[in-house]
Amino acid sequence: MNAEGPLDALEERLGPEIRDTVQEWGEELTVLTFRPNKRGGDPVAVTPEGKAVFPDKYRGGDNIKEDETWVCSVSSKGGTTFFGAPLVKLDSAFFFDLLGPQVSRIVQVALEDHRDAIEPYIKSALDKQSDAMLKKRMDLLESEREDLAAQYEDLERRYEEARQKIKQAEIEVRALKENAPRNGGANATPTNGNGEAPEGFAQIPGSHYLSSGAIQVRRLREDELESDSFTADRYFGHVSPDRRVLFLKPHPNGNLPCVHHRIHIPGLNTLRPFGDDEELPGTYVSKHGGYIVDL
Repeated sequence: MNAEGPLDALEERLGPEIRDTVQEWGEELTVLTFRPNKRGGDPVAVTPEGKAVFPDKYRGGDNIKEDETWVCSVSSKGGTTFFGAPLVKLDSAFFFDLLGPQVSRIVQVALEDHRDAIEPYIKSALDKQSDAMLKKRMDLLESEREDLAAQYEDLERRYEEARQKIKQAEIEVRALKENAPRNGGANATPTNGNGEAPEGFAQIPGSHYLSSGAIQVRRLREDELESDSFTADRYFGHVSPDRRVLFLKPHPNGNLPCVHHRIHIPGLNTLRPFGDDEELPGTYVSKHGGYIVDL
């Protein structure tokens, strides 16, 4: 391992005397992690070159414990056995005290001398970080997809409701067009079951017309009357001479259509101007099988 990199960092960390000490010894400076010795005794470390290094007890080696990492000055003392003199213990306290430039220099030297050993760890860390970022992005996309699916379902439901309303409105409009009166609206001649006007209806004022049962009639629109009693599909209609009474008689061939208990009567607004929703007096006349509405 190149000694200049760690020496620079250690000199900033421990002072210039560390450089003098190492250069005086003329030894190799390296970082060693000491593991338990399988044969017993003092812990042992292995250099990147495969050299076994034991703590140098004559130069502070007693301070080295198992599973600790130290910057050591390594010497062979002229033999084949190598000994490491501990200089700095690399623990959390050491790294927390380092300044930014010192950390950068140590990382730079470590990459230069141990790139092959370090790169797999860096790649593994980057892969884990990439996987985490990818999972976070996928979760976000899935959440957005679920939100869009819910919005689409809501729009589809609202569209179907609107389509059904339009369809129903088209049916009612078609029915009104098909059943539109051909002989004049509310001023058409009333008929009995034989298509003739009830006897005496045209001569008797509406206020004196005989009745036999009250009904509830509501006016919801300008040309529309509604009553639960209006159960037939079509009616004949006629207005009394004094324009105060409307006679409605159910008949299969009637000129006024009735849909959902509502009879559409063209021209009704000319007889009685429409204001707000209002209740009109109504009577069922059993003699003629029809209804009288007081205008």
